[in-house]
Amino acid sequence: PQISFNSENSICFDIPFTVQNASLPYLSGDSIVSYKWNFGDSSGIVSAFQPNPHHYGSEGSFSVSLTGTDINGCKDSMNRTVIVRPKPFVWIIPKNKSYCQGNSNRMIAYTSDQLNWSASLSGLSLCPPCDTNQVNPPHSTTFYATSTNEFNCVSIDSSYIRIMEPFSASTDIPYTSVCEAAESQLSVSPAEKNWPEKRFGWC
Repeated sequence: PQISFNSENSICFDIPFTVQNASLPYLSGDSIVSYKWNFGDSSGIVSAFQPNPHHYGSEGSFSVSLTGTDINGCKDSMNRTVIVRPKPFVWIIPKNKSYCQGNSNRMIAYTSDQLNWSASLSGLSLCPPCDTNQVNPPHSTTFYATSTNEFNCVSIDSSYIRIMEPFSASTDIPYTSVCEAAESQLSVSPAEKNWPEKRFGWC
């Protein structure tokens, strides 16, 4: 048989490695009855014409081979090296914080590679390649730091900043004095669905 397959020469870690079997019988009547793939790691042999995408558990260089056997017992094989490239490191601080509306907050992204900031809320003033951004979102926003390394591998970290907007509160009683240790229901406006209903004791 004429064993052949196509694939990328390198991939980024966490990206599935795919192959395309392009094998043909030497003669049209000599059908290929067996395909055995070895991806060069501890995953073992895969018997299939077209295997599922393969996930490597580490970075490094791996020898990928395909061996085919036809109905006459004749064999052929092909080998190719694939390099699994590392993904860049990126980390945002602070993580998932709450601030009062109007406060300015400093966001920092740690990475040694190319950086790009973005946000779920449009119209914010950001410095995309800067490691530090001073932000003042009017509403709750998710910030994203995207890092790209020399191999064009990408990592993304995010931080959700919850903005507490101004509110007013009133009680459910028409007078201003209550008995010691009494409770009263506070009505908050505007109401926020994520706030649990609470009763407050008076001191």
